[in-house]
Amino acid sequence: MIRKEIGSDWEIYMNRFFLQDNFYFFRSCRDALNYIAHCFKSNIEVVLPAYSCDSVITPFSKKEDNIKFYGIDNNFKFLKSEVEGLCEKADILLLIDYFGISCVDEEFLKKIKNKNPNICIIIDKTQNFFGDIWYYEYADYVVCSLRKWFSLPDGGLLVSKNKLDIEFLNDDSFYNLKLNAGFTKYEYLHNLCDDKSYFLDASKKADTILSKMDNYAISDFSYFKLLTYDISQIKKIRAGNFVYLKENMTDVNISKIEACENSLYFPILTKNRDVLQQYLSENNVYCPVIWELDPEQRMYGKCGYLSDHILCIPIDQRYTLDDMEEICYKINCFQEKNS
Repeated sequence: MIRKEIGSDWEIYMNRFFLQDNFYFFRSCRDALNYIAHCFKSNIEVVLPAYSCDSVITPFSKKEDNIKFYGIDNNFKFLKSEVEGLCEKADILLLIDYFGISCVDEEFLKKIKNKNPNICIIIDKTQNFFGDIWYYEYADYVVCSLRKWFSLPDGGLLVSKNKLDIEFLNDDSFYNLKLNAGFTKYEYLHNLCDDKSYFLDASKKADTILSKMDNYAISDFSYFKLLTYDISQIKKIRAGNFVYLKENMTDVNISKIEACENSLYFPILTKNRDVLQQYLSENNVYCPVIWELDPEQRMYGKCGYLSDHILCIPIDQRYTLDDMEEICYKINCFQEKNS
């Protein structure tokens, strides 16, 4: 029941999702993974998905560590028997929830733990923030890049099965650059300035700072902003955008990837990906490739094929169904010209 009052002081909304037990907030998801990596001795064996970005791989890339990759198929599913074999003597296993789809069930995690009780299992939910499961009986950690989902200059989430004693550090250099870049982008979009080079350059400089990883904490600005977000409303907007694209993008030259409305993006596969991406950017629609892979990673399963053909369409809470309609129109126009 909501009480009704008129007048007096303003109320302040605060969501309680981010106040749960064993939620730890880092500057970035990369810093959170780096914390986990440093909980282990050197010369550890790490099992990672070949279809992943540098932010996942770099924290485990110390010279003395041994990284073993596993592949995925065209539906972003891994072969369970392959992963089981790799994990028999491994210290760490990392799994990714691709495009809103939970990567495993508890029975699979239990099987891994039964064969190797000391293995540390990490679930990366950066592409599935709105997925229901945040605590797993047989997974040790869940991580997520918060700044991919919200208007934040910094933020990475680590959820632990057990209470942690983390000595956080503070470094505002990344936060300051990203905050200034965000403010400048707002001014550019609202015609308060004409030069977009500053916020692009500032973002690039900020990204180089992330290469220096440590237990850096999220900024106070980003943490308190997180607490003010209406999570249910954001989820509703994103789901509506996802469903619209799913129902209205019907071009035969585009394959829709198995994904759900919790996804970070709306992913598609297309043969002329690079040309389509360039065309959309020329029309002010910026669709990232998730991800460009190095030659070794491309060798596993269908990773090379997916990296060459995938394009990810933004569906976040900044945008409306009118924006989704415009994206569909532009893609249809492109396909008509190139058919």
